[in-house]
Amino acid sequence: MAGDSSVVLNPGSGGASMATYQDGSGFQHQKVVIETETPSGDPVKVNATNPLPVSAAGTLASGSTNTANPIKIAGAYNAAAPTLTSGQIGDIQVDANGFLKVNIAAGAAAGGTSSTYSAAFPAVGTAVGASDGTNMKPLLVDGGGNLKVNIASGSVAAATDNSTFTANSTQGLLVVAVADNIAGVSAVTQGNEGAVKMTLNRQLRTVADAASSGGAAWYNGIQPAAPAKAVVKASAGQVYFIHATNNNATPVYIKLFNVAAAGVTLGTTAADVNLEVPGNTAGAGFVLPIPCGLAFGTAITLATTNAISATDNTAIAANSVIVTVGYA
Repeated sequence: MAGDSSVVLNPGSGGASMATYQDGSGFQHQKVVIETETPSGDPVKVNATNPLPVSAAGTLASGSTNTANPIKIAGAYNAAAPTLTSGQIGDIQVDANGFLKVNIAAGAAAGGTSSTYSAAFPAVGTAVGASDGTNMKPLLVDGGGNLKVNIASGSVAAATDNSTFTANSTQGLLVVAVADNIAGVSAVTQGNEGAVKMTLNRQLRTVADAASSGGAAWYNGIQPAAPAKAVVKASAGQVYFIHATNNNATPVYIKLFNVAAAGVTLGTTAADVNLEVPGNTAGAGFVLPIPCGLAFGTAITLATTNAISATDNTAIAANSVIVTVGYA
């Protein structure tokens, strides 16, 4: 291949010569020399050790107002990210809309917003949120930094009601009690939580305790000679005990109606419950406890008569029968 040479432009008419380069096929190529210069030195040819500088008009100094028209940096869109080998140059990646794609491969000291397990906790982190199905919501903590969790449905270990139980397999939330075979019950401080107790053979220890509030309400009345409707409760309720005394020589009969008083016609409306109170001029009666309660779905209405029939309306002796009903 030939080296540099020169040819005369427009020969015969006083043309000037130009620098050319002759290739191996004898063709001449015009040669243009590009040089760079600085205010204090001679121009230097652009070559491998003196590359052509790239700059833009305007100000690019750090901290100054940007008035430049810089060279744009482009990115490449790839449906699948390319795989590079060590030492290769890779394009900046963008998505199909031209948005920059960023994948943080390492965090902590290596940079990025991710963190490294078992490393010191970072001073700066990325907020974590969760979806409510449509919008992003923040995860919340209390003043001590403990995560707030409100289980809206299910349990810590999900289980299905009325499903087959398999020992050592079926999951559920374990309820525990403290094994304590001592008969006494230790006190806890007012307002504090306390553990339930069980015997060493896993029997739950319970102690009945009286309270100043709660419990059943009561109806108490001396029954009139002419049967009359007594309203024990005007709405649905439960009867927990009945106490009755009778000073007549013959029995009397308490009739309970699961009907509001306005709907009871004595002598016509049949009683739902009939109770006989034994007779004795010296006094007789009974106490009927009903621990689980006798349910009345509409109301509790009461009357006392002198005959056993469910629709009886026979009078009793005045001031001879007392009835007390505990209800809720």
